[in-house]
Amino acid sequence: KVQAEIDRVIGQSQQPSTADREHMPYTNAVIHEVQRMANILPMNVPRVVTFDTTVAGYYLPKGTMVLTNLTSLHKDPAQWTTPDTFNPEHFLENGEFKKRESFLPFSI
Repeated sequence: KVQAEIDRVIGQSQQPSTADREHMPYTNAVIHEVQRMANILPMNVPRVVTFDTTVAGYYLPKGTMVLTNLTSLHKDPAQWTTPDTFNPEHFLENGEFKKRESFLPFSI
């Protein structure tokens, strides 16, 4: 499907450009699903809280180091219909690419 979409949108005689991306929803969905499944930064990069705050009922004082577990986010069955299966449809809605709030491949 990806090859067919590339052939249809870009063809054989030109180089791909970023402008092509919006016309290639399936290819875009496959790339996002690869990033979701591969999860190259499962525990993310440490961050530091910049001001006193409360998250989900937990008080976090300024200066607290936090780590986001992206694996739990990217494999959450409440967010993904088939969390343990490669499924580009996670990023498609009516054949169009749809960005997901629960997708953070490179951190927050």
